[in-house]
Amino acid sequence: MKAIILAGGFGTRLKSVIQDIPKPMVDISGRPFLEYLLLQLKKAGICDIVLAVGYRSEKIEDRFRDGKAMGLNLTYSHEDSPLGTGGALKRALIMVDEKSAIVMNGDSFFDIDLNSLIDDHSNSGAKITIAVSRQADLSRFGSIVVDNNNNILRFMEKSSAEPGGLINAGIYCINKEIAPSIPEGKISLEYDIFPSWIGKGMKALKCDGFFVDIGLPESLSGIKNQPQQLFSAVGIQL
Repeated sequence: MKAIILAGGFGTRLKSVIQDIPKPMVDISGRPFLEYLLLQLKKAGICDIVLAVGYRSEKIEDRFRDGKAMGLNLTYSHEDSPLGTGGALKRALIMVDEKSAIVMNGDSFFDIDLNSLIDDHSNSGAKITIAVSRQADLSRFGSIVVDNNNNILRFMEKSSAEPGGLINAGIYCINKEIAPSIPEGKISLEYDIFPSWIGKGMKALKCDGFFVDIGLPESLSGIKNQPQQLFSAVGIQL
């Protein structure tokens, strides 16, 4: 199966600490954050990867090139102007030949068995499967409500989310057939596309693995200071 990493973000909220590089290229213990995502995919045996890039894409391409140095096959889907996560996914899905693909946000890491996600998605018949993580503090994320069969019922905004609950952990298995339903132009996968698929074949997979989002300076600082769980998740020896 092919994977897509959405790596075109500006990192607006991190400008004070990362300056003029794409958010997924922020340094964590001598490696770009994006490298940990690539290692996670490689560990799962997923080596054919599309990097959906935009802002300062040359920084990513200069570092990883075709991926052969890491034992990967990397190709690039470019956006000429910002397309949002939904628009970037629509364009990248053109490069997928199989029925479905693993899709990962380029600014978060979730320690999940990716092959279990693939199997669950295939066996359930879902068109979109979102890996979800139970978190005590939902102030940054909002939450996802599911039924007893893990069908996603609704997405709750940060302001309405109750303490404790399930969050979107930034890893998905998505069928290529959804691409035509994504409008052209700049659009959000999380806020526009996913809500439109409620009741149409979208499920959640609950997992308990280590989760980190680098979207804010404080969360980035935390993983920079204590990267051990990240190392362990991708098989880097301490």
